Amino acid sequence: MGQLQAFYCSLYDAPGYWGARFGDFVGKAFFEGRRADGLVLDQVVEFPWPLVWKAIRDRLYRRGKGNWLTVNSAFDLWAAGRLQRELPSIFVGTASSDLYSLKAAKRIGATLVHDCPGVHPYFEARILEEAAERAGMQTHKRAGFGLMKSRKLREYALADVLMVYSDFHRKSFQEQGYPSARIFQSALWADSSIWYRDALDYPGCTIPKKPLKLLFVGSISLRKGIPFLLDAIAQCGAAVELTLVGSLQFGTHPSWVEKTNNVTYLGPQSKTQLRNTYQSHDVLVLPSVCDSFGFVALEAMACGLPVVMTENCGAPSPDPSWKVRAMDSQQLAERIVYYSDDRARLREDGAAAMAFAALFTPQRYRCHVRELFSTILNMHEGKNQDSILGISKKV
Repeated sequence: MGQLQAFYCSLYDAPGYWGARFGDFVGKAFFEGRRADGLVLDQVVEFPWPLVWKAIRDRLYRRGKGNWLTVNSAFDLWAAGRLQRELPSIFVGTASSDLYSLKAAKRIGATLVHDCPGVHPYFEARILEEAAERAGMQTHKRAGFGLMKSRKLREYALADVLMVYSDFHRKSFQEQGYPSARIFQSALWADSSIWYRDALDYPGCTIPKKPLKLLFVGSISLRKGIPFLLDAIAQCGAAVELTLVGSLQFGTHPSWVEKTNNVTYLGPQSKTQLRNTYQSHDVLVLPSVCDSFGFVALEAMACGLPVVMTENCGAPSPDPSWKVRAMDSQQLAERIVYYSDDRARLREDGAAAMAFAALFTPQRYRCHVRELFSTILNMHEGKNQDSILGISKKV
């Protein structure tokens, strides 16, 4: 749009920037996705020091590895100080990283747009409590939601517009009383320069006697529905093999990653590694209990994989039959067996998946968000006297 004043980030992958320098030491794979085509480099402003400090702290104190609160706050305070000089008409921040910036932007009269990667914490807590009960897990209700989630609630209250990615995502805020007019919804994307299929062969079709190769990508956690997935795999027996790719969340049950004859854990992977992993499997399974979108669903589709996911996963699907009830191991197993019994569907649905994922491009997302920004800028210029609460919509 030619309207960007500055893009604040910790590290950016471009020559002469800290991201490129650190990439020489930690490997370029770590910085995949930390750049955007078309972004004018003069507008990129890095502040790497909170992230560097966290990397050092994590090496010395591994138990604190998941604690981002102090890091986010340090970055946020730095950005808030700069806003006083920039005086933007629109401030865009993201969850748990912009509390002080939202306050600073509000003081200077900017419209506050807040990107919300996750569902509302109260909505999530209710669903996870139900999931834990159904999975037979012991849980302890906490008196509060922790400092990070409390921070998110304060950010939501400050923002003029909340950006969400799916009907399920939107529902989590509407059920907590946020008016629809404050919510702007647009599905995310799959970058075709990263996610694609090298060849159109489907080994699962040509060797039907081998077990169906299933893949899960994401955090190994209750929120992602891992106990229900493992129960479904047990119901399928020797007909399938499951690979788990992702990080272990605190409180992960040891049996979730215990290698058995048909379950293997690989750990986190870079984007290049993951693209190859997608292509070496037959079906992606995303049994999410609570997921605002589920990027990996579109990534896998772009790599030619059919996807089995739940209704609580916000990612779109080519057909309603691709989604099953959340927390329902039996229905999950039935959908998996559908592909195990009819291997020809792998090629047919794989082709449908690629065509569908091709619709969700970064350009499509930018076009939708540009409409939002244009409306706000027109309002600031006096061309549109409607309240900011009337601009949000679903696209």
